[in-house]
Amino acid sequence: MVMQSPRQHRSGAHRARRPCPATVNVAGRDSAAGRRPADDGARSTSIPAPDRIVRLHVHESAGLISRASSRRAVRRWLYSGLGIAVLLIWLLNHWVINNTEAYVYTSWALLPDNDVGLVLGTSPYTRDGQPNPQFAGRVEAAAQLYQLGKIRHIIVSGANPDASYNEPRTMWQALVKRGVPPDVITMDFAGFRTFDSVARAQAVFGLNRLTLITQRYHAFRAVFIAKKLHMSPVAFCAPGGGDIGPLSRTAIREVFARIKAVLDIYLLDTVPKFLGPPHQIDLAPPPGVDTSAPAAAASGF
Repeated sequence: MVMQSPRQHRSGAHRARRPCPATVNVAGRDSAAGRRPADDGARSTSIPAPDRIVRLHVHESAGLISRASSRRAVRRWLYSGLGIAVLLIWLLNHWVINNTEAYVYTSWALLPDNDVGLVLGTSPYTRDGQPNPQFAGRVEAAAQLYQLGKIRHIIVSGANPDASYNEPRTMWQALVKRGVPPDVITMDFAGFRTFDSVARAQAVFGLNRLTLITQRYHAFRAVFIAKKLHMSPVAFCAPGGGDIGPLSRTAIREVFARIKAVLDIYLLDTVPKFLGPPHQIDLAPPPGVDTSAPAAAASGF
């Protein structure tokens, strides 16, 4: 037996504890390095194959292109639909105006005479509680036309939803204050909108000829409705609407109201909300006319 020195013994023990290169986990090191393990049974699924990566990129790119194309198509349809709608609104509005402009008068001297004038209702106050110049203008115009003999009777037509809001009653009071006799004023409490006021003038009050009294921007629609109901209207432009700009709330509302009037007449076959029994208008002689003169002349023969 050969004796070893302590130094040789420790060196041998150190070599004994060192792992054999043949037993190193090559598969683990290869997997960590991103290479396929030597063992065919051990497969790595963390890193896809290059051809699979290419297929994934192609599929994702195709999906992105398809979604982008769909969004562009939707935008094109939306823009096209919006453009068609704007064009249709413009055409219908110009049709209403061009179809009625010859019947709208700004001078009372050129205005044809009619037995009855129809004052279309509006609120006596604005949204901020101030006196409404359109209301005052319509009442003033009606009183002026009566005093000039251009009309013999006045119908004030407007909404009457409750006891606190009554357009016809307020217009009646304003006309009386301006010197119009109460017995030549008829109140129509079912004029909820322009279509109702005009249609009721024909269906309830038996009128085919009349003078519509309102502001110019509103007169086109009122005359259009009356003409399409086979009436013979003219309109007198009341003061109070000169400050309405083309982009104001009132002007924009009127644009869509004209579209609604076309639909009411040609598509919806609209009728007034309330009709009621017929009401005969008692026509008084024009102011300043002496009704006894014809009788005296006749008795002279």
